[in-house]
Amino acid sequence: MTARTLILRSLRFHARSHLGTLLGAAIGSAVLIGALVVGDSVRGSLLDMALARLGHVQLALASNDRFFRADLAKSFEDPLDTFTAPAIQMVGTAATDDNSARANRVQVLGVDERFWYFSSATPPFGALAADDLAVNQALAVQLNAKPGDTVLLRVSKPSKLSRDAPVSPQEDPSIALRLKLRTVVTDEQMGRFSLQASQLAPFNAFVALPTLQQRLEVPGRANLLLAGPGINAVPFIADAYLRRNWQLADAELELRELPEHHVLELRTSRVFLEPPVTEAAFKADTMRKEFSRISSTNCASVTVPRRTRWSRPWALRSCHATCAMTRSSSTGGWRMTSRRSPGTN
Repeated sequence: MTARTLILRSLRFHARSHLGTLLGAAIGSAVLIGALVVGDSVRGSLLDMALARLGHVQLALASNDRFFRADLAKSFEDPLDTFTAPAIQMVGTAATDDNSARANRVQVLGVDERFWYFSSATPPFGALAADDLAVNQALAVQLNAKPGDTVLLRVSKPSKLSRDAPVSPQEDPSIALRLKLRTVVTDEQMGRFSLQASQLAPFNAFVALPTLQQRLEVPGRANLLLAGPGINAVPFIADAYLRRNWQLADAELELRELPEHHVLELRTSRVFLEPPVTEAAFKADTMRKEFSRISSTNCASVTVPRRTRWSRPWALRSCHATCAMTRSSSTGGWRMTSRRSPGTN
């Protein structure tokens, strides 16, 4: 018996076991190859969805209920060598004029013509007019709306106080916008724009930025800043220029000089001065031994002595009264006085 005959008879005798092993290897290979193909397909689909959601947005600054100067966007164009756009991002609801259809959790975006620079396909229109509205395909399908229809948007106004606070107003803090639908933007035209990662298309409604600023009573302000791709459009460079160009007005703060009292007053349009703000003021103190620290978490402004740099506050203005530290001419000591603020009972 030759070696060749032995091999052939062995294969014929063990054919069933060899066939099972071969089929198992083939099925296992098919499963692994299929999983790799599906995984690559899912990865590609998620990438396409992310690109459709962000467009050409490289960097984004979202401050939610805090509004900074809209002109802050211009200060990033030259340093980052890219284009920028300010916007307002709010949450609201949308309904048809006859209230036959409604959509909740609508992302209402106040934009101007600069926002559309981030789209892969430029929309066939420029800036939106004051009474114009553009919606994405998902919202148009939900409302069954077409260009020319009237859509009612209801947007929550930004609050200076948390809605959960016990002293928060109980009345409805929202505004209504009755707008005419101008066009339906596609996903390639930033219709799917969102900073939240989700596989579901958001309900987006685009309004003229000046219109939303006026109705929300935040003229010249925005709570969203977008920057496109560029050589310097990286987070650490953008953060450095943000620190350089950030002003007190961007944090809703104002520094006033009170010549009659020889003090500087730090005020905020919000109800409270947050602890980081007061701590930053205290850290700038250059005369720690001259004044005793007066602090409060429920104050709308802090007044400090007029010096070359910050000093610890010797006056504190709250929502209802003003407390001031004054020096006695007779004893030379310090005393605290209080007076009612204008407009309080």
